[in-house]
Amino acid sequence: MTEVCNPLAGLCVDPSKVCATDADCVAGEICNVEAGVCQTSGGGLVCESGAVTACDSECSICSGGHCLSLCGNPHESVGSGVTATDALYILRAAIALEQCSMCVCDVNSTETITAVDSLAVLRLIVRLPETLACPGHP
Repeated sequence: MTEVCNPLAGLCVDPSKVCATDADCVAGEICNVEAGVCQTSGGGLVCESGAVTACDSECSICSGGHCLSLCGNPHESVGSGVTATDALYILRAAIALEQCSMCVCDVNSTETITAVDSLAVLRLIVRLPETLACPGHP
């Protein structure tokens, strides 16, 4: 598969994931307008940007009118996409140097935060086959 550079997200992405509106994404995904990429909706709630009450503020953010899951993205999450800094943050949470909710850092739904969660995020970053599955979020 050929990827394209998405400067807003700061990474290369599958061209089918690049978006400007929700209409550019497949069913079950919405457009993260700040990053310009399609992401799985965190429950499909409709929200207004900056409205903390519409989304679960611990597990998701409001982006483009939809709640997006923060699964695998605990550090500086707004508009950054998943980065190596997120993997480091998860590793630090695994050894109790950081606090992180399960719905963000337990990316393999084992009900514990471990180095394996950090490795899964790193695999995703370097485009190896990986799917993040935090408890309570698609």
